[in-house]
Amino acid sequence: MPEPVAEPNPMMPPVRLRCARRDWKLALPVLLLAGSVRAALAPTPASPSLPRPTGEAVILSPFEVAAESDAGYMASNTLAGSRLSSSLLTTPASISVFTKDLLADLGASDVMEAARYALNATPMEQNSPSSNFEANIFSNNAVEFRGFGAGGQARNFFPWSVTSDAYNVERLDFSRGPNSILFGTGTPGGIINVTPKRANLTRNAGSVGLRLGSWEAHRVTFDYNFVVKKGVLAARFNAVWDDSDGYINHAFTRREGLHGAVTFRPFPNTTVRLDGERLSQDRNIGRTFPLLDFHSGWNGVTIPAAGGGLPANAFGLARIATNLPAVVFDSNSRAVMNWAGMGQTVTDRGSTREPTLSRTQNFAGPDDRNDAKVGNHTLIVEQRLLDKLYLEGAYNRLIYDLATNRPLLQGLAASYGVSIDPNERLLGGAVNPNVGQAYTEGNWAKGWQSNDSKDYRLTASYELVFGRWLGRHQIAALYGRRDDRERSTNARETDVNRVFAPTRPLSDNAHRIFRRHYLRYGDGAANTGLTNIDGINGIDSEFIAQAANQVRDQILRQDYRQLSVISHFWRGRLTLIGGIRDDEFKSRSRDSTGQDARGSFYRAGDFGAWGSPFGKKTKTYGAVWRVAGPIYLYANASENFNNQSNRVPVIGRDGKFTLDPIPPRAGEGRDFGLRYSDPSGRFNASLGYYETNELNRTFFWFGSVNTQSKVIIDRLEPGQWVSNFQDVSDTEGRGFEFEVTANPTPRWRLTANAAKKETELSGQGRFFKTLYGEKKAAWRATRDPIVLDAMNIIEPILTTFVKDGQKRLGEREYTANLVTNYQFDPGGRLKGFSAGCAFRYLGPAIIGYDDANADNLPEVFRGKGDVVLDLNAAYRRKLRDGRAVQFQLNLKNALQNHMVQQVGIVAVAFDQEGGTILYKRPREFQVSATLDF
Repeated sequence: MPEPVAEPNPMMPPVRLRCARRDWKLALPVLLLAGSVRAALAPTPASPSLPRPTGEAVILSPFEVAAESDAGYMASNTLAGSRLSSSLLTTPASISVFTKDLLADLGASDVMEAARYALNATPMEQNSPSSNFEANIFSNNAVEFRGFGAGGQARNFFPWSVTSDAYNVERLDFSRGPNSILFGTGTPGGIINVTPKRANLTRNAGSVGLRLGSWEAHRVTFDYNFVVKKGVLAARFNAVWDDSDGYINHAFTRREGLHGAVTFRPFPNTTVRLDGERLSQDRNIGRTFPLLDFHSGWNGVTIPAAGGGLPANAFGLARIATNLPAVVFDSNSRAVMNWAGMGQTVTDRGSTREPTLSRTQNFAGPDDRNDAKVGNHTLIVEQRLLDKLYLEGAYNRLIYDLATNRPLLQGLAASYGVSIDPNERLLGGAVNPNVGQAYTEGNWAKGWQSNDSKDYRLTASYELVFGRWLGRHQIAALYGRRDDRERSTNARETDVNRVFAPTRPLSDNAHRIFRRHYLRYGDGAANTGLTNIDGINGIDSEFIAQAANQVRDQILRQDYRQLSVISHFWRGRLTLIGGIRDDEFKSRSRDSTGQDARGSFYRAGDFGAWGSPFGKKTKTYGAVWRVAGPIYLYANASENFNNQSNRVPVIGRDGKFTLDPIPPRAGEGRDFGLRYSDPSGRFNASLGYYETNELNRTFFWFGSVNTQSKVIIDRLEPGQWVSNFQDVSDTEGRGFEFEVTANPTPRWRLTANAAKKETELSGQGRFFKTLYGEKKAAWRATRDPIVLDAMNIIEPILTTFVKDGQKRLGEREYTANLVTNYQFDPGGRLKGFSAGCAFRYLGPAIIGYDDANADNLPEVFRGKGDVVLDLNAAYRRKLRDGRAVQFQLNLKNALQNHMVQQVGIVAVAFDQEGGTILYKRPREFQVSATLDF
């Protein structure tokens, strides 16, 4: 055995190399056999870098971080820097850890609640009635780091599809910035890794908890660890039942989860861990913003003749197009009619204000549902082959099913809007009883999504020790494969009898049914989706996938290889890390489509051949230098990328319009900073500066750019138009981050963080801008009035709404958080009591730009800052036989201030009280009781 190297605390345990193998399952019997033979033939020497407790030697896995070592809010090690257990101080990447004590003090039921207090992070929940906000509220598990959206969640560093409930969470690692060693594919903002609870081999323990809260909230949790044979076999069982309503009508969350974990150590060098969970989550979202206002810009002039021309002075009105039927079901009168040619209010004024809608109104009704079911199981086998050679084989399977109901997805006037019926008469001449009444409407859509993911991962690590000056080096290699089968169907409510257009195909939009509900103050669309339309005027209502692109059945395969090295020099004064990763993707789909008896499309046939592989190599490198005593300097650079499935407009070799695959989203990041760790272990602090760039993020043009481009292409290049296109935009971010975590006294713990960020957009829509710039002269030279009209619509958008250098909408330049808790003197009058608070500051957000004076320099508008204060207090009492009981009160949003927040503007109308608003969640309380046994 080489002479141990004296290293200051903290240092990393040995690293593991991951060896490439197409099926690690075949290797597991060999690894287990090798471990058992070695154990039988010779005693196991202890690693020189690991502690030697009295009695049996304990081998600490380099693939595992024990949450038991966390103290208060302070954690010392992480896997999130390199997938190997390493000190947070000597990890160049920017990582924050939320311990189980911190999660408990916050009273967080799930990861998204906890993420509100993470450094430079914002949960991507619904915050504006935009055209694409559905992706956020129906997945609801993404976090925006550093102004870069869609930072996802992982569990044991395997992708995870839904928000993790806290009932089986041991700790959270927030990794900010790109990190190709941690996740080669993803967004450059970062990722959250969830460490689930594991079976403990040392002692039996359990707890049962009950929580009651505002809006009929009930939550029960159970956790029990049972040691079958000490040091050899243990099992752990966790369960949750969570049932709560919301302050918005019809809103609710129903969550049920079962989780089991087994740890088995048959030999001193072999550890087997099993993990499985079943989670069911049903929700009515209860959106926290009102619908868009498409009525207050109307001047009140009505339309006297049904389907007739609009009065000359009827500002804010438009006619519904007559080229297709507009099938409208009035849920108030239970009547169905063709609304084509009738009038509607259309001027966008931002959010609908009270009293048109009440703050607690659920405008989508009780059937606005999001129901998810998750099944997950994991097998991890860790084997120590030689003194410093470790291997880990891991298998994970995740089955995720999601069903969505969206009654108000798209109306005739606009998505998620409130209009007024200005028609004095109905078609046929009857008096309209609803003239002047506000209404909502939408074509009800249902979605079904199923993902079945299988992950295989083989990792190996080896440690080389060359002595005092040449240092200690950890070499790690990894090979992994992920097979993900994705199936989905998007269907819209359709009249399959084609009553209003019998000669048009069923796939035509002429047969969509729009459910309309006329509003009264405080009245929600209570019967949306509950009323059967069948039989009214001969209509047969079905949910139909109207086109082949609305159904999908494909398999995506990802192969990834990774090599990394972590080196410690000069007794740990200098740590270097470097790694390279290669990700390769390919896919195949069912090769044909069919239609059922109703006319709904589905995928059929065999899976075709694998498509051409595509991917990218990414790298990470960094350094940490212990300058003096407890002061460290760090620097890190890393990359990652994410594939995209959209297409962008280009000019083909023949000089005509065509579409090319959109380039991958590429992330690049650099971090620099200073860290300090008090020698007593009670205080850690960091101050850093970062620069993050994202290239080729999907950019969605205004709809008129697509529609008017189609007019031009159909006119000048017939047959070239294929479908709507997307585009790309680049984002540049920079900022400062500060974080401190401390246990100032044995009974006082705190963590605080603050960030200043700046995010700018550039290269917005550059593919279409390039195409348009090259085609502009030739298109104008045609002097075709239809082409010229289309160009006159497109060009103001190109010059006004997509300027480079603009800050990202919604960005808050300054944010800060503080969480603290104090336990009173156990010998004093307040023995057993503790109290704490959580404080959150959100600086003013950029809510829009307006070029009202047409000087080509849009003015930036900002909303108001916000302060949120949560309070908590607890009493803990020890009982006999080692049991203890704790009662805890959490009061959230205690100040209840700024309950209405401006989050967007409408151009030119900002000074006329236009714009979009968001309602904050009111004050709420939670009372919980926990019995530990």
